[in-house]
Amino acid sequence: MTNVVVLADQAGVSSNDVLAGAAGIGKEAETLRTEVDRFLLAVHTDSGERRQFERIAGEALTAMLRLPGQKVIQAPVNDVSRGGISLLCDLHIAAGTEVSVELTNAGGAMIGKVVRTENGVLAIEFLDDDATHARMERTIQTMTATRRAA
Repeated sequence: MTNVVVLADQAGVSSNDVLAGAAGIGKEAETLRTEVDRFLLAVHTDSGERRQFERIAGEALTAMLRLPGQKVIQAPVNDVSRGGISLLCDLHIAAGTEVSVELTNAGGAMIGKVVRTENGVLAIEFLDDDATHARMERTIQTMTATRRAA
């Protein structure tokens, strides 16, 4: 009887592990489905210009770039938009790598994914969420006000 109880406990632990693994796979599948849908929509509606937002030159703005498992890197901003940023740096980071970018006066870090690295420019697309939109709006307003004052 003791052996049956031990085996039942082990089976319960194993089934909990399988359930947790299945939930993790489900979450990853949903994320992948969202990204594929966005990609297919972009391909379907591609008119040669994929940018959804106006780009604003970085002009002496510096970003703090955080890569998983690495120390913070300072990089000059090439340009920004409400949906992303391009940084001047010679890093070669695989497309799809999740990064964190922090700008002065933005009110916190913004999470994004690398979309390309070429010719010393690292292009990052930000997550499409309210917090990121608010931070980028604040940054762009500050940049615009500074330009008007100059």
